[in-house]
Amino acid sequence: MDLGLSGRCVVVTGSSRGIGFEIAREFLREGARVTITGRDEARLRAAAAALAPHGSPVALTADFAAGEQEVRRVLASAKERMGGLDIIVANVGSGTGKRGLDADEKEWHRILEENLLSAVLATREAVSLMPGNGGAVVLISSIAGIEALSAPLAYATAKAGIIALGKTLSRELGPRGIRVNVVSPGNVLHPGGSWEKRRAADPGGVDSYIKAEVPLGRFGTPLDIASAVVFLASDKVAGFVTGTNLVVDGGQTRGI
Repeated sequence: MDLGLSGRCVVVTGSSRGIGFEIAREFLREGARVTITGRDEARLRAAAAALAPHGSPVALTADFAAGEQEVRRVLASAKERMGGLDIIVANVGSGTGKRGLDADEKEWHRILEENLLSAVLATREAVSLMPGNGGAVVLISSIAGIEALSAPLAYATAKAGIIALGKTLSRELGPRGIRVNVVSPGNVLHPGGSWEKRRAADPGGVDSYIKAEVPLGRFGTPLDIASAVVFLASDKVAGFVTGTNLVVDGGQTRGI
């Protein structure tokens, strides 16, 4: 299906592997110009090589949790090398951390900066570089920001903040023609991800959990999430969609 994304300039943060990598690949398949980012230079180079059959992504080593100067540098470079900036996908984040109230102040700052503030800074800078007649922002949250699950408290709080960020920004940026939406993935299995490690340690227990909690009876895939992101980024098929939180979890959540 032609989503009308050919030639559009897209930055996908945290895209050297997993969900971000698949998002970048789907944009390239649609003919978009894509910048991928990651903190590990070797992994980023490998990701760019793996994406090469689908296009020629710009690869920029970056840490979007390092503060506004780093974010400004990376996005300015991405715009210059692509020839524009139309779409930002804020995908940086990590679910590792202590449970409940065991996390100290330093860990709260780390998790909030990586999962929430990185998205705020990336969005703010990207919007300032977008043309004045439109654009799209897609923020990656989690079902941990919707329901009480087994995720670390600080992570769940940050992901709930992402949903609020998207809803509020959609009101503020709508008059500029910029659409802002959120995708909240459920349990996604991919190489190097947390679920792969947990499944390796207890395959029977993890598989039983998925079958009991997810009506569709399976893990999500990076492509499941990427397809939702590309849909929301497309003015052609989602041009009247903004301020929404699209849950992609196989039916796991019950509260919405």
